[in-house]
Amino acid sequence: MSRLDDDQLAAFDTDYMDAARWRPIDAGLARFPPDLRFLDLGGGNGRFADRLLERYPRATAVVADNASVLLGQNTAHPRKRTVAVDAMGLPTADLGRFDVVFVNWLLHHLVVTGDYTATRRTIARTLGDLRWLLRPGGRVSVYENLYDGVAHHNAPGRLIFAATSMRRAAPLTRRLGANTAGVGVCFQSGAAWRELAADAGYAVESFTPDTPWAVSRPKRVGLTIRSVRCGHFWLRPRD
Repeated sequence: MSRLDDDQLAAFDTDYMDAARWRPIDAGLARFPPDLRFLDLGGGNGRFADRLLERYPRATAVVADNASVLLGQNTAHPRKRTVAVDAMGLPTADLGRFDVVFVNWLLHHLVVTGDYTATRRTIARTLGDLRWLLRPGGRVSVYENLYDGVAHHNAPGRLIFAATSMRRAAPLTRRLGANTAGVGVCFQSGAAWRELAADAGYAVESFTPDTPWAVSRPKRVGLTIRSVRCGHFWLRPRD
């Protein structure tokens, strides 16, 4: 399995959570007590957790990531701790259990370079492992990018995976804007994310789509894209 280097990781040191994207988070958290305990898996610099701790002044947080360069940017907080964790190595006993596990734009990075089928299995297995970290009644919150295709719903993500996984083509794909060049990225369609959630043992309790993004005609045609957007899933473990 390949990982992004520090330069590639630095490019993801970005806050994607605008006001609209907070709405499904706040709506879903209304079911939990004010002293909820949450895990931000792949939480990087901790800004998302910090904003949640500000909104919920009795909540406690664990920010887990495998990138020390991002964990080191966390601001100290009395109700937050940071832990070095590889998402593909869960469950980890010392994390404890949580009311909510947040997985924001992480799953598409869980790549087995050059092996699309193994990558999808890894994503499903990681999602399934999160069930062991949930308290009774707990939920998993997932933000992900949705690449929906014209002829086949999941074709764009498959094509992007193939292009970004080729190490020899990395200089070219990086110049074309693929920050994951040489490592790979596994975007999925909306339907395919639902399939992976079901394979991992979850029901989709709610789904909130973003507004579609603008995509240039060459990319739209070359990758057979119908639409690109991100979306939020609240996942409930099936009994």
